[in-house]
Amino acid sequence: MYVSELSQVIYSGANWIDALVSGDGSRSDLNPLQVSRSTNTVYYSFTIGSDAGQERGIGSGSTSPFNAYQQSAARELMAHAAQVTGINFVETASADAEILFGYCDINGASTSGITSLADGWRYDGSGRITEYDASRMVFLDSEEWGSYNLNPTAGGQGYETLLHEIGHALGLEHPFEDPVRLPSAVDNTDYTVMSYTDGGGYKTGFQPYDLSALVFLYGLDGLGGGYGVDADALYYYGTAANEAFSAGAQSAAWYGGGGDDSLSLGGSFEDYAWRDVSGDLVAEAGAVRHVISSSIERIEFSGGADYSFGQLSGLVSGSGTSSGGGQVFQGQPGQDDVFSASAGDDTLIGSSGLDRIEFPASRGEFSLTALGDGLFSIQDRQSRYGTDRLDGIERIHFSDARLALDLQPGQAAAQALQFIGVLAPGLIAAPSVVGDILDFFDQGYSQKTLFQVALDIDLVASLAGGDTDTHIAYLAYVNLLKSEPDQASLSSLTGLVGVYGQAGFLAAVAELDQNNQQIGLTGLQATGVEYL
Repeated sequence: MYVSELSQVIYSGANWIDALVSGDGSRSDLNPLQVSRSTNTVYYSFTIGSDAGQERGIGSGSTSPFNAYQQSAARELMAHAAQVTGINFVETASADAEILFGYCDINGASTSGITSLADGWRYDGSGRITEYDASRMVFLDSEEWGSYNLNPTAGGQGYETLLHEIGHALGLEHPFEDPVRLPSAVDNTDYTVMSYTDGGGYKTGFQPYDLSALVFLYGLDGLGGGYGVDADALYYYGTAANEAFSAGAQSAAWYGGGGDDSLSLGGSFEDYAWRDVSGDLVAEAGAVRHVISSSIERIEFSGGADYSFGQLSGLVSGSGTSSGGGQVFQGQPGQDDVFSASAGDDTLIGSSGLDRIEFPASRGEFSLTALGDGLFSIQDRQSRYGTDRLDGIERIHFSDARLALDLQPGQAAAQALQFIGVLAPGLIAAPSVVGDILDFFDQGYSQKTLFQVALDIDLVASLAGGDTDTHIAYLAYVNLLKSEPDQASLSSLTGLVGVYGQAGFLAAVAELDQNNQQIGLTGLQATGVEYL
């Protein structure tokens, strides 16, 4: 990602989405965080400086942390945000979190809440962003609107205000501002909580247009997933209205919602390779793939050709069968898909979740072959389940063992092995240990966060023989290089621990090539790693 891209809004072509993501023409979503992290976790905190409001030019006087009632409301709404974006929002006590909540006397008697965005980034000589830090502060007013905001409960005005401000923190804008505006007839809170015009009653969750915009931004699978504005494919999520979608040059998933919805693909039916996947239609043309839900009632082509979903489904029926007699099965966006083995030579395509295939037989009855680029072929030596091709499948469950295949850089199993490699590389051969650590990364932990947990519970100290920076440096050196450090090397490493902090140092060491080599990561990428 380049600096210039931060001022380039990615438009959907749908007014009800673009009115909420365009703002002043610059982006304000959280997706650029992918530059600095490989996990789908965003932290929020109620720890905020007493001068935060003044520093951001928000209000006068001191800023207070949220009280217990306000914290409870914020937690409820952040859980709601996680559901509709796929982002793993985690509460922390640290003031370094991406989203902070505070309570102060906001400037302007008519302002009940406000969100301040002050993101920062570093970039190289070519303008490529090398590090991105999000800093969003959500403030509720403590004076004129204090009676509403002091105890914001669902169904009340203060709760809706907090929801509105969290929408800003996620990247949503007001629908009545240029460059794209909603028609006045739908610019109200029955359609979007980002409106200033009241609809019917105070809202307790994001409304239809908000959901469409958030799904467009994050794809239901959060940061770094398969869908969203910075992913390989977009996700269009309709409402109860009649909507006309138009496909562009990028892969996309299409969900119509209610109403009578249409999708204009362009070209002709014959220009696409078609498959029926679990009731959805998949249309592929070269590298572009469209996943079309049955909630899209009509699919249109150039020259006036117009098919109902049912008509197309009938034409496509059976085209998913391969020459080997198997079928193509594709997972759903944002879901953790579970595939069950069946007879025939099948192709299983995972989506952006944690996907697995289950075989009701022992590991020794199968041979696994790496095909490159994260693809695998698995053959049943007894010829019951044929030879299956696995694309984007992270895990395999046998009756007596489990294998993790997500061993490319930044993937959960690779991070788990890197973590173990720094602290106790011999335990990579212990499936129970691998499984315990892998569970944390499946939940969205970063290396730094998990190393901090290990430090806090004195696990690192017990392995290193002490908790000083020197002990930490010594442990990492010996485990990676399998030799004793000389005094100069140990002193140099100890200094780095002081610079990065113990957790930060261990996280950096975990991703070194020397660590990948000593844990045999390249070899394991071809075989998978066993875990319990």
